[in-house]
Amino acid sequence: NDSAVLESYRKLGMIFGICLMEDLRLVRISKSMCKFLLWDVDSEHKAKECKVTWDDLEEIFPEKASHMKNPETRQYIDYTAVSLPSEVFSAEFFTLETRMKDKDFHPPAEPSKELFDELARTIVMNNHVQEIREQFKQGFRKIITCKLGEVFSPAEIQDLLGGSTDIDIDDWEENTVYTSCSRQHPVIEMFWKILHGLSQEELQQLCEFATGQSTPPVGGFCELRPVFFNLKINSSVQGITAHSCTNQIELPANVDSLSDMKLLISTGLKQQGNQLFNSG
Repeated sequence: NDSAVLESYRKLGMIFGICLMEDLRLVRISKSMCKFLLWDVDSEHKAKECKVTWDDLEEIFPEKASHMKNPETRQYIDYTAVSLPSEVFSAEFFTLETRMKDKDFHPPAEPSKELFDELARTIVMNNHVQEIREQFKQGFRKIITCKLGEVFSPAEIQDLLGGSTDIDIDDWEENTVYTSCSRQHPVIEMFWKILHGLSQEELQQLCEFATGQSTPPVGGFCELRPVFFNLKINSSVQGITAHSCTNQIELPANVDSLSDMKLLISTGLKQQGNQLFNSG
């Protein structure tokens, strides 16, 4: 029921607070939620920094935001009432009355950045989930009693709770140690060459395969615990093997080409239930 949902979000806020205190990554939450957690009515500067903008809407609903701002699709959109998913209550969707006017968004009108920001605030900070946000914040603030906004920005809190979304492959390589091989080993050379050609999404999947987390800690791969990422050549294995408790990947010694290495990585991740890598 609804009261149980609200209580769950209060407890979830406490969990996030504990993770922040203990320097543990849990899951990346939206920047708009981080803004809500840091918003302080006593600080005019912080209130301005924590205002929801169109960028926040794009982070949460990228496809919807793209259509709503695209001049070629704006004319077909009803800006007075927006349908949004309702994932925590019984109904699957709900309709939000925005109090906006279609004529301000439909061509030939050229909506200003300020108008799009206002629309984003109306959508993101809607009353349908206000109680959820309040309960989450209440739980979070029960653990974190200091004024975090005086020390951190919303983006920094987002990174502290969930880590950065982007993986710096050079940072990854610089903070790697090698077992039973060296950086100059032909198989290791091929491994890094393949990684430099992967998308961010693919890198995150490999990072999760190897470390248990899709992104490195705040501060980069040098902050991994146990320290450093470990690559090992093991002549007794036939495929790629990960030991996430020690941040280690084992590679076979007999990889003959780059295409074989790409296939090796692809096969290993598919065995873990991951279909993102293209074995072609």
